[in-house]
Amino acid sequence: MVILNKDLVALDEWFCKFYFFSLYSIGDIAVWFLVLVSVDRLLALYIPVKSKMVCTIRTAKIAVAAIIICAIAKNTEQLFTRTIQMTKVTTLPHIHRNGKSNHTITRQTCSFHHSANHFENHIRPWIGLTVYAVIPLTLILLCNVLIIKLLLKHKTKMTTRIKKSKRKQLLSKSDNNTKVKKKDKVKTVTIILVCVSLAFVVLVIPTIVVELTRPYYEDTKYNDMFEIFTATSDLLILCNHSINFFLYSLGARTFRKEIRRMFPCCFGTSAQIPQHVSAQEQQSRDSC
Repeated sequence: MVILNKDLVALDEWFCKFYFFSLYSIGDIAVWFLVLVSVDRLLALYIPVKSKMVCTIRTAKIAVAAIIICAIAKNTEQLFTRTIQMTKVTTLPHIHRNGKSNHTITRQTCSFHHSANHFENHIRPWIGLTVYAVIPLTLILLCNVLIIKLLLKHKTKMTTRIKKSKRKQLLSKSDNNTKVKKKDKVKTVTIILVCVSLAFVVLVIPTIVVELTRPYYEDTKYNDMFEIFTATSDLLILCNHSINFFLYSLGARTFRKEIRRMFPCCFGTSAQIPQHVSAQEQQSRDSC
């Protein structure tokens, strides 16, 4: 957050501390919420009966509270190690008569205290990489592979059942439509969550590569290229936290309908949220 050679984060020491504390905490919470949802979908598909007893509102509240507490505990040290320091910064080269020359200025930056340099530069990056990327990435990949495998298996079974039901005509058209709609909703939600999870995997992998190759390329002749790659990976991380809304909008019809009802003026409709919602509609919304 540098504007006109001024680091906005370094304008106030407490803002400096709280900025990085909240940035890292919110990032950890968002990633582990995605892991939580992936595990919930996996249990709902593999053990649908038992999952209703395990995945309750009380369990969800406990899991959410545990994630928030752990994220805060992990990043509390930012409130003690961050401070404002005067740092020499080399700007872009300027053209002079004798050729190019770098210009060095002194600027306030939100950096680490000298006593915490070893921890912040050599220990914390690996803790962050493990907690933010490696473990969530492994769990999300595992859950999604099992979910996709089960969806393909269900698709094969569904095709076989439809063929048999057409031949024997055991089910009425209304019963068939109801069952197909319920299964389509579960399938839609699952596919959306798989897409969100895969987006996380693709956008986080560059950060893992950066952290693993940092000791080999930083402060070498490839440092400029490495800095560009680091900035790109940071941008992809930010995209990971902002892309979910668009994935939900593209994949879930219910999500799009709710947006239209919340903002009718933006879509040129006069749709209003109904005063009374039947129990069946409310249950279908909750399931999605």
